[in-house]
Amino acid sequence: MSFLSKTDSGKLKQSHEDIVQHMEQHYGPVQKQALVEIVLSSGIAIHAIPPRSPEGPLTLFTTGMSDRPQNVPAGGDEFRYTELLIQLPSDWPTTEQALRNENFSWPYKWLRQIAWYPHENDTWLGGPYPIIANDEPPQPLAPNTKLSCLLLIRETDAAGTVSCRDGRQIAFYSMNPLYTEERDFEVAQGIRPLFAAMAAIGATMVVDLHRPNAVTGS
Repeated sequence: MSFLSKTDSGKLKQSHEDIVQHMEQHYGPVQKQALVEIVLSSGIAIHAIPPRSPEGPLTLFTTGMSDRPQNVPAGGDEFRYTELLIQLPSDWPTTEQALRNENFSWPYKWLRQIAWYPHENDTWLGGPYPIIANDEPPQPLAPNTKLSCLLLIRETDAAGTVSCRDGRQIAFYSMNPLYTEERDFEVAQGIRPLFAAMAAIGATMVVDLHRPNAVTGS
């Protein structure tokens, strides 16, 4: 379907520059090199912001998803233009060899797939808290974890919206892995009870491949 190449993130279109500058303001300096997925005549770039401290997260985010509007329903203008981010542990491998290892490459894979999904299907991601499962029934995201779904959370703080020079407002979703039982709990009970359960186990935005299951406790 596509392949990855490296590009100089300094050679970006204006809106991409606006996104990168916004992320640098809120998360820290962006690495110069970005991974770009070449699909037809366009692409999704994945940028990395290294940890600011040994305990800090590695932040990955996209540019290119917001190049085209999503097909949102009436009242969904806030979600017409979006990008994605995920925060990983500071020691997450990022070498080219690691990107060929499915234990570590899945965040890149899912950032690309989700970024292209609404455009390929003439749809939208769907509101402030869409959940995407890895197949049905959900399968683990990688061999080294039982996490199987991805909860996208529309970020509502100052870092969550980019005001571009072309007048567009670009909304950021954070990508947060879930266990299948947590996905099912959200379907049955709603997002607020799930947030409460996640808070009770001390879950954060930083991916933890082996965190406790907020529903089963295991």
